[in-house]
Amino acid sequence: MFAIPGGLIHHLTGFGNAHHCPVTQAAFALGRSYVEREFGVAERAAKVAEDEEKARVIEARRQSETLYKVHPLDPPLLIDEGFRFWFRKPRTSEGLTWAEQRAIALGFTRHIDGRVQTLTRESNDHVVYADIRSEKKITFNVFGLPIPKGKKVCQRNFDFPDYFKHDIEEKFEVRLKDVLRGLHHA
Repeated sequence: MFAIPGGLIHHLTGFGNAHHCPVTQAAFALGRSYVEREFGVAERAAKVAEDEEKARVIEARRQSETLYKVHPLDPPLLIDEGFRFWFRKPRTSEGLTWAEQRAIALGFTRHIDGRVQTLTRESNDHVVYADIRSEKKITFNVFGLPIPKGKKVCQRNFDFPDYFKHDIEEKFEVRLKDVLRGLHHA
């Protein structure tokens, strides 16, 4: 038998090598079925309402906050929108100013259209978009030219850490050349 309470907790949770016995499995199945019947519809409705409210808040923010264009065909994004990883944090206003100045020092041009800000650097065969929104790094999105409409866009990117202090132009050019080699072979 199981020592109480540690062994019973292991048995009920399946912790370690403990397995659910058929009685426990049946009890949990009945419990899940009951909870789904009693609360499932309300829970799903609450989730839909929560998602709709989040969408309303985002749309309201899009009407008043600065937006950042980081892709030639995608819509511009809010400062905290579209991050792939939950642990990425947006920059402060001071950090945005610093990152913008770094991008300009690397040859990028700032374009402002209403509330939409874009930092790009163009060449004959590619364009680079600077995404300065994330704390601690700038992400550079590289696209081959011409950019086809309605087709999959050939894109590569690389991150450029804020802690780079010396020879930033050379470090940027080396990374860009590596990415361009991959872009042209894709």
